[in-house]
Amino acid sequence: MTEQQGQEPTAADPTEPTTDPSQQTDTTTPKEQGPEPKTFDEAYVKKLRDENAAQRVKAREEAEARTAAEERQQAQLDAIAQALGLKDADQPPTVDELTAQLTAAQQQAAERDAAYRQLTVERAAERAAREHGADVDTLLDSRSFAQKLSDLDPSAEDFADAVSGLVKQTVEDNPKYRLAQAAASSSADFSSGPGEQRKRTNSLHAAARSHYGVGG
Repeated sequence: MTEQQGQEPTAADPTEPTTDPSQQTDTTTPKEQGPEPKTFDEAYVKKLRDENAAQRVKAREEAEARTAAEERQQAQLDAIAQALGLKDADQPPTVDELTAQLTAAQQQAAERDAAYRQLTVERAAERAAREHGADVDTLLDSRSFAQKLSDLDPSAEDFADAVSGLVKQTVEDNPKYRLAQAAASSSADFSSGPGEQRKRTNSLHAAARSHYGVGG
């Protein structure tokens, strides 16, 4: 037997430590865990989305409605201006221009209405004066009578009767408003002649125009 064959296996050194992987201690620092993300109920999320969508639709509809209203208003203004001959179709007026023009037209209409009212009152007062033998000029010079006369509505169906009653009552209460006539004059002879009649009528017109503030 050779020397190598006669050697026994070398025994392990009992001083060397043996390490079991399963027994090793984990020396790494664990990572800190943050709070879990908050979750919402699916139905709640759907409700919020539906509400936001509805608000967007409503805002869009309101904007479209405003735009349509502005376009309709401008179209009406253009049509009015063209009908009045204020502007041609190619150059419609601005809102400020049309407002000024309409204001002037309304003022002219008001002046025409005032003139028509004046004429109606004058004629009614003349007829009532003839009926009751009153001096129209003297009556209209009375502020109290003129005020009562202006309170009557010329468009009312009973306007003529109201003026007649007012003149009658005024003459009865104040004889000074009665027209002085010669004893030989008939009740139908309201004036001493055509010239005198025109003079009194002109005076009546002037008094009525002065009271109602209408020129001309």
